[in-house]
Order: sequence, then structure tokens, then C-alpha cells
Amino acid sequence: MEQRSLAHQNKLENRSHIQVEISNSPCEDRNDTLQLTSIDGYAAAVYDGHGGWQV
Repeated sequence: MEQRSLAHQNKLENRSHIQVEISNSPCEDRNDTLQLTSIDGYAAAVYDGHGGWQV
């Protein structure tokens, strides 16, 4: 088992992955991610585009 130094424990990876199942073209759903520097974290949001691209 690999041991990690204390400097690397509880650190967030700087990456995200989004899987999209496209049924309409163009895809009406939107997503966003934001790195929070004040608390060393991330915020992620998914917006369902059920109302169409105009909404």
C-alpha cells in the first residue's frame, strides 16, 4: 500500500468529469464547476434544459 505524505492528504484533485446522454441536438442541458479558493473546495451544478435552449 502506497503511503502519502501529510502534505498530500485530504487534497482535492483538480479535475472533473461530466457524462452527457444527448437526446436533442444541440444538447439543452448545461453544467458548471467552480474552484472555491477560500475553503479549498469545488462547487458543481447541473442545469436541466427540459424547457429548451431558450430558458
